Amino acid sequence: MTDLAPIKYVTANELSNQYFDNMRPGALGQITRNGVKYNLTGNNYSDLKAIADAHYNDLINTPQGQQYYKQLLK
Repeated sequence: MTDLAPIKYVTANELSNQYFDNMRPGALGQITRNGVKYNLTGNNYSDLKAIADAHYNDLINTPQGQQYYKQLLK
């Protein structure tokens, strides 16, 4: 931090890590391969989008988030 840049630069990934780092894998269903059933667990796109949508205002209301949003609109 300096007088010219009083806010620490963080990447978009670092800015959003607090929301995505503690995700727990959910059930994704069952598949069968060679007669063996497997239960799939993990996170899919809709899980990630739901978290991003829920925390959009938190992210965009930070000075760093506003800069990323302005760059995205260009």
